[in-house]
Amino acid sequence: MNIGSVGVVGGGTMGAGIVYTLSSFGIPVIFKDLNEDLLKKCQGQVGQLYASAMKKGKITEEEVKKGLALIKGRTDYQGFERIDLVIEAVPEDIGIKKAVFQEMDRFCKPEAIFASNTSALPISELASFTQRRSRFIGMHWF
Repeated sequence: MNIGSVGVVGGGTMGAGIVYTLSSFGIPVIFKDLNEDLLKKCQGQVGQLYASAMKKGKITEEEVKKGLALIKGRTDYQGFERIDLVIEAVPEDIGIKKAVFQEMDRFCKPEAIFASNTSALPISELASFTQRRSRFIGMHWF
């Protein structure tokens, strides 16, 4: 399967780092969070990561512009029906993760791979909240 686009659910510190990394490699990213304030906060964190990389000479201003143009923030799942890989990066609370994965299951295409950024919860338990156990992985970013 070709991963042409990625969704990230949860735009906190981990989510922002994931959004930055993916977009810096030229991958279009839609990230979802609860409200406009949280979207702006994530966008600010991603902008700071790009600025830091540019200041260190790791990337050019043109690469920053290209990377930032690949990012779209949402408060709903619009666009997720086309996403190939969705990475969950919400707080480490089983109830929150269950609700998020059940929502993702409804809005994402059946072929989409789901990944959890959990550091402690069993992947098999998280996968059980979806209809796609065979397309569910753990992917802890740090």
